[in-house]
Formats: sequence, structure tokens, C-alpha cells
Amino acid sequence: MTLKSLLTLLLILQYSTANAQIDTLRSKASIEAYLKHRYHYKSFQLKEVNSIIKDSTALPASDPKYWLKADFNHDGKIDLFAAASVDEGKRGVHDLFLILASDHKHYSKVDIGHPLDYWMHGGTTSWAIYSKSNLDYLVMYCLTAKIPRLKTGGWGIRLAYTVTHDTLSVLDAKPIVYASHPSKLKIESIKFSTTQYFGTCPVFQLIIKQDGSVSYKGIEYVEKKGDFNLIMTKSELNYLNKLLTNLNLPLLEDNYQVDYTDSQTAYLTIRYTNGQTKEIEDYGLQGTFGLATLYSFLFGLRNF
Repeated sequence: MTLKSLLTLLLILQYSTANAQIDTLRSKASIEAYLKHRYHYKSFQLKEVNSIIKDSTALPASDPKYWLKADFNHDGKIDLFAAASVDEGKRGVHDLFLILASDHKHYSKVDIGHPLDYWMHGGTTSWAIYSKSNLDYLVMYCLTAKIPRLKTGGWGIRLAYTVTHDTLSVLDAKPIVYASHPSKLKIESIKFSTTQYFGTCPVFQLIIKQDGSVSYKGIEYVEKKGDFNLIMTKSELNYLNKLLTNLNLPLLEDNYQVDYTDSQTAYLTIRYTNGQTKEIEDYGLQGTFGLATLYSFLFGLRNF
């Protein structure tokens, strides 16, 4: 056998082994051990899938389950979704949602949800598989709170709770929101800012133009303080535009709020080319999973 033939055989075996890995993970213990070892966690404990969020739209599993398997990135190979509590050492223990998605010869870990790991598992979230036209999606249900607007003007004090859901898939190793009727509005600019509170969450501001140019202002608890001008890559800009189109922001609420204090607020302003404006104030950054996906991307832009 020639050296070239041997290398080709090794590549085929490596490809086959990598893509067969998820199929071989068939128990809670094997998944925990595999992900703990692969990502060097001090501990990795799966959480039960499909917990009740006290609403008929989010049904519990008939038997306890700890993962979902489906083709979330639509490449014909099975991916794995799981919720877990992990210990990363210096970062400490925190909760996460992840999809282990096939990526050619390997798998990529795709984090789902909040940029600061705020999502709670105490009966506030639920998830399931949705299939349409032979494509698989992940549906995330979330119990969210909003401040009701009074008929007489102003805002009420008592929070109103509702169940929201977002349908997600994976695009280029990133979570993307699916929409059967995406927005047709064209975006002129995006402004995103976070506030300071008693913790150490990043405080910064972004202004993103239609051409992908970004004005960044680092204020507190960020690696780079001050004013910077950035340029998004073509792939970043395409992803952001697709995410915003599918989120269909004009249909979302103007205000979201968690039911506890001492949290950060995010302000999002989208200006469209037709003159329309959409503003969202989100105390706790947990309005919807779709918004959290957007926040995670915007938080990532500060790491330049």
C-alpha cells in the first residue's frame, strides 16, 4: 500500500469514527464521561430533558430523558442536544445547553442560550424536537415575564408571565432561529447596550451599521475599555442578518423582566430602512431564547 493510500484510509477511518461517536453514546453515564473528557470539565452532570414549565404547551417526557438526538444542522448526520451542570474549574459550576453537532470529520459544541449562563432549570424551561419537511429543529420553551402596559398609560408593577418558544437549528456551528414567515424589513442600524449593576457583567455599547461597520465602546468589566471601530467579517454579517430576519423583532414584546432583582439590563434598538424602529428593554436578558441567541452573538463581538 502506498503512503498516499494509507493516508487516505486513515482519513476515512477518522471520519467514520468521529461521525459514529454520537451513535455509540447510549447511556447517561457514557455521555457524561465523553463530554467531561472531551472538554476537560472537572465535572459534567446531565439534567433531565423536558421538565414541566407549568403550561400545557410544554409537556413532560413520559419517562425521564437526559438528551435528544436529531439532525439539527441538516447534514444527514445525527447530532446530540443536552442540558447539563458543569464545573469548569476557575469558572466554577454553571448550567448550560449544548448541541454536539457534526462538522465534517469532527463534532462542534454549539452553546445554546444566554451569554452569561443566566438560564435556570428550576421549572422555567422545556424543550423538544420538531420536524418539518424532513428537517429536524430544536424547540425551546421558556417561562418569561413582562411588565404590562396600563390602559391609562405608564407601566404596571405586577409582572405578567407567559410561555414563549423559539425553534432553532444549527448553521455554521452557530444556533440559528427558524421562522416560517421571516421579516421582510431591511435593517439600517443596530444599537445594543448593557447596564451596570452590583455584579461584574460586561458593560458596553455597540452600534452596527448596514455595511458591517461597528462602533464599540467598552465601559466596565471588559477586556478593552474605550472607543474602537471594528469591521465584521462577511460570514458574521450574513449570520447576524439572517438571525435578525428570522427573529422578526417587531412581533416581540417591548419589555421583558425576570422576577428577581440585582440583574443586568440590555437595551436593543433596531432601525429599519423604511423609518420603522423597534426597541426592546430586557432586564435579566432572558426575554426569549431567540433574543438570548442574538445577545450571545453581540456579546461575542467585544472579544476582538
